[in-house]
Amino acid sequence: MMLESAIQSKVIKELEAHGWYVVKLMQTNKNGLPDLIAHMEGRTIYMEIKRPNFRPTPLQDLRHREIKSHGIMVHTIRSVSDLYLYAILTTDYDTAKDSRHGEKVSWADGKEQQQRVDRPDI
Repeated sequence: MMLESAIQSKVIKELEAHGWYVVKLMQTNKNGLPDLIAHMEGRTIYMEIKRPNFRPTPLQDLRHREIKSHGIMVHTIRSVSDLYLYAILTTDYDTAKDSRHGEKVSWADGKEQQQRVDRPDI
């Protein structure tokens, strides 16, 4: 079975390859916070990385509920494929991200927004 650190490395690499700004939370003023926080274009997602068949601790569950109460998404991730399961990464978003003129993007929360990406001509 893959170690949690190996899963975390793969998740970080996949997120960054899709344009997410990812921070690994090491030591904070609150114990039990998720392992990763990812930001992209106004979205913030906390991610707890666990090995398959492992669950967050009761303290981690409490922190997840606290974060969610502030309207921020929190997911327990056990593999890179979970990023697609929870629509953190989607094919639709990747298409919009690479568009010069922007397209409508549906996020996991069901909201649609106009996506505009300005890139210089090279």
